[in-house]
Amino acid sequence: MLTKKQDLRVTVHKNEKGCKLVSGTRLYYEIKGEGQPLVFIHDFSLDHRMWDDQFYYFSRWYRCVRLDIRGFGQSALPGQENYTYHDDLKALLISLDITQPVILVGHSLGGLIAVNFALKFPRFTQAIVLCSTQIEGYVFKDFKLDALFNKAKRKGIEYAKRKWFAHNVFAPARKNKPVSEALWQMIHFYSGWHLVDKHASLSEDLSAWENLENLTAPTLVLYGNLDLADFREISEAAAFRIRGAKKVILPDTGHVVNMENPSAFNKELQNFLAALPVD
Repeated sequence: MLTKKQDLRVTVHKNEKGCKLVSGTRLYYEIKGEGQPLVFIHDFSLDHRMWDDQFYYFSRWYRCVRLDIRGFGQSALPGQENYTYHDDLKALLISLDITQPVILVGHSLGGLIAVNFALKFPRFTQAIVLCSTQIEGYVFKDFKLDALFNKAKRKGIEYAKRKWFAHNVFAPARKNKPVSEALWQMIHFYSGWHLVDKHASLSEDLSAWENLENLTAPTLVLYGNLDLADFREISEAAAFRIRGAKKVILPDTGHVVNMENPSAFNKELQNFLAALPVD
């Protein structure tokens, strides 16, 4: 259900895309629509295209922003400098003259970035949506990628990317041919830099996993019932520990919730957004 304020903006559109030089790197971004900024952050090995269904749908009511984080998609590869994804994101938003609080929608690694952003920049965060999320500081029990990194170093990046696409985390998504093809296009396009090079990204001094109770922004935690156990555990903990968080479990859906079940995902996101306080 849309608010009256959203209805007034439904016919307004703005399109912009390109690269910005910020924080010593080049970040690719796209903007569509006008109004409250709604920022989509992609997962590891994927890029801004994973949000196609949401980017075009919600741009009817929001200023949708999607980007390729450092080292992915059309953004530059990391160098030797230290950086954090959430600082990169803040610098990009400022360079785009987005200075009001934003709504962050992050998938897996993107959810980790959204949480770190919200903890460091609470006044710049209106709300967060965590999809099949990771949280910095959580120790995975079964989802471990050491073997993938070893394969990349021994047998090459292309071999490792094929093994990654065959991972159980994508098993439900691979059953849907259009989703499977879209995922492979992004993974195939991925440089594979992180599989073989040392990652210079810095963690915060305080673990996000230990500080979930300090999040103050309205939060939606959303995951699929067919996702791997680690991601279900993370999502359940986040929904329990973040004050006032709303939890949604999508049936017959795996890890890539927004691509596997876009209609249900969009409905739940739209309901959450409509319930947010209007300034």
